[in-house]
Amino acid sequence: MANDLKFQHIYQKAKLGQFGVRVLGNGDTSPSGENYHTIGVLHLADFTADCLTSQGDSSIDLDNVASTKEIHGHFTNVSCTQGEIICYII
Repeated sequence: MANDLKFQHIYQKAKLGQFGVRVLGNGDTSPSGENYHTIGVLHLADFTADCLTSQGDSSIDLDNVASTKEIHGHFTNVSCTQGEIICYII
């Protein structure tokens, strides 16, 4: 179950990675039930993720994302097909 980010102290802990991170590389998939607020690219990467939102796209599929780039939102079911990414747990 994801933490409720509407409280500032919870948001700050999540932003600083205090709920943990998950590093995914070639062929890795995130564990079922984990939610993330940011996906950072460590090495040029291709990855997909489901977006937990009431509006907009329900998933993303990104190719050749450069190192140091970050994607912000509410994500689950993250898969990395190339490169390496870091996912910040909510």
